[in-house]
Amino acid sequence: MILVLIISQISGRYFGIMNPILFVVLLFSPYLFKSIQGSTKKLVKPFWLFFAFWTLYNFCSLLWAPLFVKSLYYCFLFFINFLLFLEIIVFSDKTSKPHSTIAIGWLIAFLLTSFVGIWELRTGHHLSIAKEHLSRENFSADEAIGSYTSVTFYNINSYAIYILEVIPFLFYTMASKSTIKMKVLAFYCGLIAMVFLFVDGSRGASISLVVMFLVFIYFMMKGGKRNIAWIILIIGVLVYVFCSFGDAILGLILYRMENSGFEDNSRMVLYEKSLELIVNSCGIGTGVGSMVPAMEAQGNMYNIFFSHNLFLEFLMQFGFIIFLGFLYYLYKLFILARKVQLSSKVVVYCALFGLPFYSIINSEYTHLHYVWCYFASLFVYASSNYADNHAYQECCVKHSARFENQVNKGRG
Repeated sequence: MILVLIISQISGRYFGIMNPILFVVLLFSPYLFKSIQGSTKKLVKPFWLFFAFWTLYNFCSLLWAPLFVKSLYYCFLFFINFLLFLEIIVFSDKTSKPHSTIAIGWLIAFLLTSFVGIWELRTGHHLSIAKEHLSRENFSADEAIGSYTSVTFYNINSYAIYILEVIPFLFYTMASKSTIKMKVLAFYCGLIAMVFLFVDGSRGASISLVVMFLVFIYFMMKGGKRNIAWIILIIGVLVYVFCSFGDAILGLILYRMENSGFEDNSRMVLYEKSLELIVNSCGIGTGVGSMVPAMEAQGNMYNIFFSHNLFLEFLMQFGFIIFLGFLYYLYKLFILARKVQLSSKVVVYCALFGLPFYSIINSEYTHLHYVWCYFASLFVYASSNYADNHAYQECCVKHSARFENQVNKGRG
């Protein structure tokens, strides 16, 4: 079930409102409710209480949200995301190897998307849902590096976010005691991910990747001589890649920097407009699903109606109370991760230290299924309640106690 939930995220936005993840989440929901009992109930209680409050806010916000029908649809969308989040953390509590399972799911999912991405780079063709990026194609029409990848995620920024969500789990596989086959798979996915991110030319994505890599190196240095050998291998391959393709990569980065004035100016305006909407709503938010219609009604010189910032989008739509709940969740991830094993620390701290940079890449965040799947997966690695073989050990303890009781009765 965990693998299906994670891999189904690769549908991106291809199927629109008929996204397969909706049906998968609803299909698994009976087992979710059946599984919330005992210690699992205590584990998820803070989440379902917060989600219940959030759901109440969403329906109340229908009274002042700009477009009633659209906001009502987003109420349903967020309810599905709440279930998705709970399914990840509850099913992970029931499996014997939650960390390995989640990491494998993200790697396989990215591998499947990479086939489409490589096809895009080799042919210059894209899926019907892909947004056109003519200036990117014109940059270097005779070279594959001049193309872009968006797969099923509509545009290059959305796919960049998805790739960056894969990176921490890729690093976990490298840092943990995984099999050689899994490490090779992670290594291959890392190279492909790096190529996609640099080809798409997002400065925020490039900085996020570098920050995550530095965090990974820092923790790997603490892992002994075996990890240092992997570091040397990784750095050696990176040096080879940059020596071979450095000119093309540098040219693309310089091209983005030279043509970034409009983008930077427009985003500053969008940030200002988002803050105005927050103030005008007196801190209670403009309502669920209101970002585009609220910003459209407000208007701006660029005719762009997205916050382009995860934190501002969150605050603008849902107000200070729910926003503070989100910040508290990030804080808890940081604190909890201090007590887990090194390979799990790599996942959480790569994600958190890269967040300030990849939170400003995409136009929207809060309703995207793969974003919710990502943050739920992070909790599994941050919490000491989860560990590979945890459920198996509990099972062994239970059956050992039962066997001991039977032996004692026999002796009696």
